[in-house]
Amino acid sequence: MLSVMGETLQSRFSPKANGLNLIRLALAISVILWHSFPITGRDVDSPFLAQLMGKVGVDGFFAISGYLIYSSWDRNPNVKSFLWARVLRIYPAFLVCLIVTAFVLAPIGLILQGSDPGAIFARSEAFKYIGSNIFLWPLGATLPGTPTDVPLPNVWNGSLWTLSWEFLCYLALLGLGLTKALNIRWLPLVLFIAVAVVTGTVAVMKIDVWVLTNGLRFSLMFLAGMVIYRYRNSLPVSPLFVGGTVVVTLLAMLLPDYRIVAAIPLAYALVGAATYIRAPRLQLHTDISYGMYIYGFPVQQVLALAGLIFLPVGIFWLLATAITAVLAFGSWMLIERKALKMKRRTLPIAPSFSASG
Repeated sequence: MLSVMGETLQSRFSPKANGLNLIRLALAISVILWHSFPITGRDVDSPFLAQLMGKVGVDGFFAISGYLIYSSWDRNPNVKSFLWARVLRIYPAFLVCLIVTAFVLAPIGLILQGSDPGAIFARSEAFKYIGSNIFLWPLGATLPGTPTDVPLPNVWNGSLWTLSWEFLCYLALLGLGLTKALNIRWLPLVLFIAVAVVTGTVAVMKIDVWVLTNGLRFSLMFLAGMVIYRYRNSLPVSPLFVGGTVVVTLLAMLLPDYRIVAAIPLAYALVGAATYIRAPRLQLHTDISYGMYIYGFPVQQVLALAGLIFLPVGIFWLLATAITAVLAFGSWMLIERKALKMKRRTLPIAPSFSASG
């Protein structure tokens, strides 16, 4: 049903022909830009820019996931199909990334820092690294003694830790679906408001507990995407509205935590903008955004070990982005695309639950 103000998000959004892949690619590249500062030993002094550059990239991924994963459950509320699809999207490429980091990038890094690349194999450190991270949580294990002599030592992939929270959001949505709580139309909005209130309270009281602050951050953004999906039939969409929510998001960067005001506007802006990307070339059916996200950080660390931290941040970022794109394309063609085709395989029959409608 069209809104009295024109088209709605539902009427414009095509699940098979939209610009979300392009937008996610832009978000992944923005994360590489943000990481280019600490990896080259630079700081971003402006709180406005720190939030804009350091938070929106990852937050945008969670907002889009909230929209798409809710949509997936709504279309097919089957437990095994839901979990199978989520595992196939995240896990195979993630596992290969661990292997490539341990057996390719880390040895290259050791050579660049003048160490023996065989050291990580002599004590089975590469296998320990993979084994410690293989279950997505916790994603903190690294390879001892590498990388060193760089602004961010002993960290090979500072991006992977968010995947734990991503999958927890999937499981939380599944739990709401199984209990039929999603049949309550207003539930996503109420949950969002509740999390926003707690987030604001934590910010005002300056509580700094890693699990709490990150749990609130990612659940708030995921819920924002869910809210946009839930009310897609009544949300009007136009370039003016999309532009307005972008302005609101930018202004909210002046606050200590922009998400309290701008989580839903950001989610709306991303999904709304995707509906206006109609050119087939820009819809990027070759989706390298995930590969860009998981390979960007280790590529940047290799560049840092190669002594390229003297480069201007912009040049360092462009070089890292270009190299990462090669790995991301390989990840898509050799791993991700093939894994996604496995979704079509018949799974053992599992109960379905009434979709929230």
